[in-house]
Amino acid sequence: SVTPNDIRNLDRYEGVAENWYRKDYLSVVKRNRYGTFIEALVYISCRPEWDKPSGTGSRYMRDILHTAAHHHFREDYMQILMKYAEIDIIPAKPHKSVVETV
Repeated sequence: SVTPNDIRNLDRYEGVAENWYRKDYLSVVKRNRYGTFIEALVYISCRPEWDKPSGTGSRYMRDILHTAAHHHFREDYMQILMKYAEIDIIPAKPHKSVVETV
């Protein structure tokens, strides 16, 4: 679980005070046999120019795609990510996973 100190550090890192990102909480389904809903802390860009990754197949989107594939995200969701990233196949694996599952 995330501590108040973790959130302060994340806020600082994501530039919340500088209006780079805003923080919000979303209800998401925890991947388990019960499909339990949990609250997730997310940071959302306040900059419309960041709504699309910079360049087709950007490293940021490749890392997201690899992490999603590593954690066996549903195929329909993978297709949405790939369309957003403007790529047809997932490129070579990055150096390490950037996200852990709940």
